[in-house]
Amino acid sequence: ISNSLGDYRGLFLLDGQVQKSIPDLTRAISDSPNSAYLYLSRATAYAASQKLEAAEEDCLRALELAPDLVPAKLLMARLLSAVGKFSNAIPLLEEVQRKAPEEKEVYPLLAVAYINIQQYAKAIQSMRRLLAVDPDAMVAYYYMGVVYGNYLKQPQMALQMYRKILARDPRNISVY
Repeated sequence: ISNSLGDYRGLFLLDGQVQKSIPDLTRAISDSPNSAYLYLSRATAYAASQKLEAAEEDCLRALELAPDLVPAKLLMARLLSAVGKFSNAIPLLEEVQRKAPEEKEVYPLLAVAYINIQQYAKAIQSMRRLLAVDPDAMVAYYYMGVVYGNYLKQPQMALQMYRKILARDPRNISVY
């Protein structure tokens, strides 16, 4: 299972013109060099532009300035995962999960990281935790179905997970 950076365009950038926003953010950082949010915004723009090293540098700077900045930790984990460093991403994600359990994005990211390092029980546990936070999170059933079906070779359990998705949305093509 891959873990792309997702679509960060527009997360901090209202006009969606990522390339054009980087020089503006660089000027803003020059004016406010201690703004973790500006570094995070530029890191997001770099990530959306596939400039991963620059994104990682800015993300690290944002975390230096604001060590508990959850969006920066999540972006850093995505960046690490994007280059296959799942083992490095996991501690960041586990920390977010402990400190901000309501942050729903962390659970699928953790599941993907665990799947990629073949810790399938932890991937399922992460999805069960997501369901405790958000009982309507169909992505949890999807990932559990993938783990049960593709990795643990338990097709009946996989079918149970997919049936839960189909019970909610019979036209959900991700389970077909």
